[in-house]
Amino acid sequence: MTSVIVTMVVVVAVAALALAYAAFPHRGARVPGASWLGNAVERAAEAVPVLRDGDLDPGAGSDDKVPHDSGVTR
Repeated sequence: MTSVIVTMVVVVAVAALALAYAAFPHRGARVPGASWLGNAVERAAEAVPVLRDGDLDPGAGSDDKVPHDSGVTR
């Protein structure tokens, strides 16, 4: 029974950290009530690479245009 309770507490803590990471730094807001957590989340958000619009486009920036679904490899 104790292992189930400990596991659930860990799961809830990880979910709260994921929520803080996803919700606050991307809106430019600070985490309310926990400045240490806000600082850590901001550092983590700045360190993680971010995909921008066009990063996954296969023909972006190249002169030879190959349709995405043609099956042709470069």
